[in-house]
Amino acid sequence: MPSSVETIVEGFLNRIDARKRWSVSLSAAVLPESNPTKRTNSQEIFIGGIPFQLNEDARESSGVGFLVSAGASFLPAITDDLRGVLAASTAAKLYRVPDWNDVSVQGEIGLARLFDRGTASGGVRLGQRWLGGDLYSREIGPWMRGRLRFSPNSRLEVNLSAGNRDHPDQRGQDGWRVSVNPGLIYALDARTSIETDIDLELVDAREDRHGSRLAGLGITLSYAFEGGLSISPSVSAHVRRHSGPNPLFQKTQRDRQVRFAVNALHRALQYEGFAPYVGYSFEWNRSNIPINTYRNHGVLFGITKTF
Repeated sequence: MPSSVETIVEGFLNRIDARKRWSVSLSAAVLPESNPTKRTNSQEIFIGGIPFQLNEDARESSGVGFLVSAGASFLPAITDDLRGVLAASTAAKLYRVPDWNDVSVQGEIGLARLFDRGTASGGVRLGQRWLGGDLYSREIGPWMRGRLRFSPNSRLEVNLSAGNRDHPDQRGQDGWRVSVNPGLIYALDARTSIETDIDLELVDAREDRHGSRLAGLGITLSYAFEGGLSISPSVSAHVRRHSGPNPLFQKTQRDRQVRFAVNALHRALQYEGFAPYVGYSFEWNRSNIPINTYRNHGVLFGITKTF
């Protein structure tokens, strides 16, 4: 499953509205987590039937991070129904322990076509990710995005991307990643909407153990109260199966992940355009390779601004 910073970065790009000439998003938050490194809480694992004790550095450890993200898009008009697309987004999770830091940045360039009931766009996306201050991966590839409004209350969104990733220090992970993310958004009334998303991903790599297939489903409910408060609970489930056996454990890794989150935003309590928000998340990953089984609780306290 993608990291939280990758989700934020791609989320901004995938939500770009081709009918808006430009948009900017800023967000900052404090993020205490029970297990930010997503490690097992087991003290002992078995390799080839032989028990091994895990030291503290290889096990679950809590921490407080600082999460900051920013994104901007500019869609200049070329003709009445054709727009250029220039966009960039970045996100970073920063900790007192530098080795835990995670930073991602992506940019898009392309074209968008406007229709009466929707939009279609595509182009090229570039991205980089740093872990612990070191370059982890680079990516380049095409993207496509489509939106179709069925009625005043419903619309379909489809995001498709393919990227060739290279990892300077881990060449066995080099290869293509292809993802398809259709989603249906339905407004129950003026204050309530529900969004259903499907996640499909195929990862190819030089070493089969790093290749994988993923399928998942997510549901988000949003409700806006009078006075500016809005609440958005969500739940998602994903299954990932790797393409080849792990040489250490002699098993082909299979993961099942469930994630629950709820966020509350109060736009009426703005200061200089920034609105406060709080959130809670719980993530549980169960793997047939026990060292990859983990749980993580997180709480967000932050501010955000979109214009």
